[in-house]
Amino acid sequence: MIEVRIHPETPVTVLEAIAAMHGLSINSEFRFHSNLRRFPRRRNNGVAEIPFARAVGCADITAFDRLLQALTAG
Repeated sequence: MIEVRIHPETPVTVLEAIAAMHGLSINSEFRFHSNLRRFPRRRNNGVAEIPFARAVGCADITAFDRLLQALTAG
């Protein structure tokens, strides 16, 4: 399994297309991590704001390729 972080404001139409693809799954919860420097920030459970993103699971490398194609097309 390959887990990828995508922008949390990815358009709904792109998210729906990704969710419909074989081998891809979108986690309903946001992921927070300080290494996501180019992503927007918001408060999670702490005092300070921290970058966050959506997590997409790719079953294999071909699913990862389909994800990249969907993101570049959208």
